[in-house]
Amino acid sequence: MTETVLSHLALKLATHPENIATEALGFILSTSAEARSAFASLAQKLGFSCPEGMSYQTQASNDDGSRPDLVGMTPDQKSRLVIEAKFWAGLTNAQPIGYLDSLPGDGGLLLFVAPSQRLDTLWSELLRRCSDAGKPL
Repeated sequence: MTETVLSHLALKLATHPENIATEALGFILSTSAEARSAFASLAQKLGFSCPEGMSYQTQASNDDGSRPDLVGMTPDQKSRLVIEAKFWAGLTNAQPIGYLDSLPGDGGLLLFVAPSQRLDTLWSELLRRCSDAGKPL
């Protein structure tokens, strides 16, 4: 694996490297039309169409007090996208059910970003929590 300057500094200087990655992604999506287009292309492959004019907010609080890492909001301030960085931190009580409930019934996307070494255990836990809450995937 190739180390970058950003990854090196994030791991050396930050208590929570996920926050640096989240802020960087929020900045990139907010300032780069090319990045928004590339992300919209990825989301389309996942079955989600990014609405026109979506803005991105980091660490925005939900009504239930939860705080998703990154939220994509439509111009009418509806949350349509939640991105959560889960490098090594555990899931909170609101994840994923509270985040799913924060998305409108007519469509949204919840996306977890995690290192490949964590995917099996994280996916299993997400599936279990959704099953326990009666939320089919």
